[in-house]
Amino acid sequence: MKLKKAGNNVQQICRCLSLAPSTFYYRAKPKVINVEKVKLDAAMKQVHHDMDATYGKRRMLVELQSMDFELGIHRVRTSMKRLKLVAKRPNWA
Repeated sequence: MKLKKAGNNVQQICRCLSLAPSTFYYRAKPKVINVEKVKLDAAMKQVHHDMDATYGKRRMLVELQSMDFELGIHRVRTSMKRLKLVAKRPNWA
């Protein structure tokens, strides 16, 4: 963005750097932080740690709903995958 403010043409800058102009503008945008997502991630990590990694998606859902989060089973599942939270399973065999 400093080059653009200095009065240079975006097309020329991108051509020199071998970038598409859309990439220049995409990187220039400030990222918005979703506060609810950050709170949910922290709560999921805390529950996972407190319960010794034994809670799967169903029990995690019930626990999070008791903490006043409004979400469904699919959001819990995708969040657990994204955070790499895996429940331990008993060895009954």
